[in-house]
Amino acid sequence: MFMKSKIFFLRTAVIIGFSPMIILPAQGNTNVWGMDCYMWRQFDNTERVLYLQGLMDGLIFSKNTIQGEKISSDTSVDHLVKSVGQFCGNYANEFIPVPFALKVISMELNGVDDESIQKELENLRRLFYAIRKKSTQQSAPAGAGESRR
Repeated sequence: MFMKSKIFFLRTAVIIGFSPMIILPAQGNTNVWGMDCYMWRQFDNTERVLYLQGLMDGLIFSKNTIQGEKISSDTSVDHLVKSVGQFCGNYANEFIPVPFALKVISMELNGVDDESIQKELENLRRLFYAIRKKSTQQSAPAGAGESRR
């Protein structure tokens, strides 16, 4: 009897825990890539620290790489918060997801040459701008953006 009630409790907890994610629509500027620089600028410092700490924890368990680039763990989360803030402060980086910002920052920290960093940054800007543009076109109502003249 105890085992049946324990299983019932666990099932109920899982259903209640995951139901808001299923029922509620995505809020804010979220997309398939998660948090981008636009969202980063909406966070206060505590939220930024917590986000980056969680991201770094996840990276540690995934061999600390993003697209083959080793993410630097030779610095503090506070330094990364400042670096990501600086990166995201550039309007041209608005659509770049924060993990990819960490990739560029780590390239700098790892001593990669400026030309390679700039090339990667331009590629990321182009890629995520195209992704955002495509996703907003797909979600726009019919006739949106057409001239009324």
